[in-house]
Amino acid sequence: MARRDDWVHHPKLILPLEVPGLPGPLQLGRYNQTVAHAALDDHRHEGAIEICLLLRGRQTYVVHGRAYEMKGGDVFLTFPGEVHSTGARPQEKGVLYWLILGLPRPGGALPGPGGAALARALRTLPRRHFAGDWRLREHCDAIMRLQLGPRDPLRAAATWHHVTGFLLRVVALARAPDGTRRPASLQPVLDHIERHLDQPLPLPELAARAGLSLPRFKARFKEAHGVPPGEYVLRARVARARQLLRDTDLPITRIAFALGFSSSQYFATVLKRYTRQTPRALRQRPQ
Repeated sequence: MARRDDWVHHPKLILPLEVPGLPGPLQLGRYNQTVAHAALDDHRHEGAIEICLLLRGRQTYVVHGRAYEMKGGDVFLTFPGEVHSTGARPQEKGVLYWLILGLPRPGGALPGPGGAALARALRTLPRRHFAGDWRLREHCDAIMRLQLGPRDPLRAAATWHHVTGFLLRVVALARAPDGTRRPASLQPVLDHIERHLDQPLPLPELAARAGLSLPRFKARFKEAHGVPPGEYVLRARVARARQLLRDTDLPITRIAFALGFSSSQYFATVLKRYTRQTPRALRQRPQ
């Protein structure tokens, strides 16, 4: 078990939560992946809802044949019994929380005041993919600290307090009007990045194009896109590289240099980190 002071950097934690009176399982998980991992196969949670909160990075989930593209700060959920996976895509690098909660049968109740109304609200959420906020992370972090800290007779009550706070906030956000978090002033920056992936893209220049100071640009960019601007540029180059490997016969080294990579070895390292595939394998593998 991770120590209380190092769980933030732990690659993967899965904690069963003990709360008396729950009609089904309760589990909180967290991964901190520095490289892409194997694709998540089809699976389901019978009788349980799963709520994912992506703190950093990108992730794709597929439900009923539809792909949902998450960015940092997004929430994605599956309802009881729904088959879901990442499709053929790897689990990307990033930081993600997931909460699995067994729901009572229709008409039943979760523990506490308003438990029937909360269970009903979770079963009838109008959206499965929407923007989260900092309160969700605070509740998840608090649960982790409770579980990894010293045992306390009030731990179960405190855990359920934060779980219900998390669930109530999920309900509120899912019901909120669907607005965009992408500031209009950043669109020229995104367009510039796409047109100049073959050139250096220093962050001070991108900040100037947005009309923002560098610290404000970094904060605003990450809020809007879930990753820092430097990582966004790197991901854009990886996406362009995949397209060139698939659709052209250009030599791998030429593609690497054309996209600003210092060497073909570094190019291969970055592709492996984000796709789990070498350039040669990406060229040969159907997309």
